[in-house]
Amino acid sequence: RTIEVPKIEATFLKSFGFGQAGAEVILVNPDYLLAVLDDETRANYIEKRNQREESAYRYQQGVFSGKHSMVQVKSFAPYEDEQLEDVYLDPLARASFDASKNTWTFYKYNQNLQNNKPVKEEIKLDKLLVKQSNDQTSAAPILKTSVKARLQVTIQEKAEGLAEKADSRSQGVGVDVEPVLTFADYKNKTTFLARNFTEREQSYCNKANSPAASYAGRWAAKEAVIKALSNSAPGTRSLWQGAEAPLIDIEIVQSSSGAPEIVLHGHAKEVFQALGLNEVKVSISHTAEVAVAQALTL
Repeated sequence: RTIEVPKIEATFLKSFGFGQAGAEVILVNPDYLLAVLDDETRANYIEKRNQREESAYRYQQGVFSGKHSMVQVKSFAPYEDEQLEDVYLDPLARASFDASKNTWTFYKYNQNLQNNKPVKEEIKLDKLLVKQSNDQTSAAPILKTSVKARLQVTIQEKAEGLAEKADSRSQGVGVDVEPVLTFADYKNKTTFLARNFTEREQSYCNKANSPAASYAGRWAAKEAVIKALSNSAPGTRSLWQGAEAPLIDIEIVQSSSGAPEIVLHGHAKEVFQALGLNEVKVSISHTAEVAVAQALTL
């Protein structure tokens, strides 16, 4: 039988985690919270909520495609070894967000201990490479270096013959699916479009019979290219700038035959060159609901 419970107007939730992990949150019934918001605040809330839903959908697609696991457990501490005592014993120790790692760390905490003098990141190859007993050099897990540093080391390895030869690599394949509904309100996504699509791409999509489907197809193609480049050399360290990095460096244009063609710029082009690849091909298809793209590296 149905059990009636009193309507919850608000509640308080506290989570006790291990180590320094813990959280507190106040939950308010939306009937009470949203009712007191003015139109502008409510519109801003809806926009942020839609962004979270889109981000959650892309994360879910990453799980289904094997790009990453559902729960990504950290494999390293958010502080340097020499910081351990200071971080644990100083009640004023605070973490800061590191965009290159897309997480919160105490790596910059030493700045407060040195009168706010910035700590410069040094690129040391002897820390990025490990000599094995058989005198072969392999890439070590890189946990505390920027994507720029990792890219520079990979390029240097390639020049010195430490990376695999391009002809010994398997072809990289990437597939991505994007709902057309994601771009149904593309006219309201001006900031997002400017950050991820070139002017040439925007012009093409805006003139298409279905701009939303066209944008969805090109977004799926950009994601597919990243996947193809990544699995063309699965043993290589991660060279990308993080999940929140813009995709404008991967441009989808129309060839003379009408087929989509990839033009790489900036960081994406540097990754392509660092991996020793020759070509990236892409195919895009649509239905009324979704766009599908497949990319292949050669």
